Amino acid sequence: MNNDFALLSPTHFEELARDLVGAELKIRFEAFAEGLDDGMDGRHYAGEASTILQAKY
Repeated sequence: MNNDFALLSPTHFEELARDLVGAELKIRFEAFAEGLDDGMDGRHYAGEASTILQAKY
């Protein structure tokens, strides 16, 4: 099965990145609506620590 990832919109690319990285790290990222997000495409809190995801389309 071939997938052309170039057909993904920037929003869908961010969703895919959150899902793939979250699955690999076994964590769930908080998502943000389109607009100003301070460069964060995903955020995960664990106690006082946080993990920030930034995906580049």
